[in-house]
Amino acid sequence: MVVIGLTGNMASGKSTALQMLAGMGAAIIEADKIGHEQLQPGTEVWQKIIQTWGRGVLGENEQIDRARLGKIIFNQPEERKKLDKITHPYIQQALQERIEKYRHAGCPAVVVEIPLLIETNWTGMVDQVWVISTSEDTSIKRMIKRSGFSREEATSRLKSQLPLAEKLRYADVIIDAESEDKSRMRLQLEKAWKRVTGKASPSS
Repeated sequence: MVVIGLTGNMASGKSTALQMLAGMGAAIIEADKIGHEQLQPGTEVWQKIIQTWGRGVLGENEQIDRARLGKIIFNQPEERKKLDKITHPYIQQALQERIEKYRHAGCPAVVVEIPLLIETNWTGMVDQVWVISTSEDTSIKRMIKRSGFSREEATSRLKSQLPLAEKLRYADVIIDAESEDKSRMRLQLEKAWKRVTGKASPSS
């Protein structure tokens, strides 16, 4: 089984790429979804977050308000490190367990989307690194449009991640997602998918 690690900076087009790859037959694992599961009330991660920052980060139904937590960590590197130290071991373990589940099921390829794949040094979990590439300006514009951030907020959040140039150094495959024309991304993904799996996508 080939394990593909999909990454890229915020608002680069990772979700669109995942949808396309799923349509080509890839099994999909999303680190962010696993992270959200770990934040549910009563989990060990939830308890540790409350112990660290108090109940002020809770919203309705005892749910952790990710926006409130985000305001604490995004502009305070030391606070972000605290959160990473709490969440990352649980997320990494869950990722490994799901990869092995697909391996035992005889799945030919799985795509694991990990936005912080390089930053967390989890590249050893995957066989190939695919980076979705967009310019900083394009990512910022997409974040403003998608999430309603100010340009300052969007820039701050983007700067919290490793620069794209550094991520590209680890890339086995680079997908250019600068254009809003989704067909260009699809063609690149189809070619990469065929090279890795030896299979054309169903839409080809």
